Amino acid sequence: MEGDWHPNRIVVLEFPSKENAKEFLRDPDAQSLFAIRHQSTTSKLILADGCV
Repeated sequence: MEGDWHPNRIVVLEFPSKENAKEFLRDPDAQSLFAIRHQSTTSKLILADGCV
């Protein structure tokens, strides 16, 4: 609603905690998948706290 960010697509991943999200990004088994994403897309990654 404000600013100059106009994404074409938003993907939301939900984790039990902020630490779980960070562990996911550090997971050695997922690094090859992240490399494919980095090579094939331009993306921004944010971490947002929410409430249930």
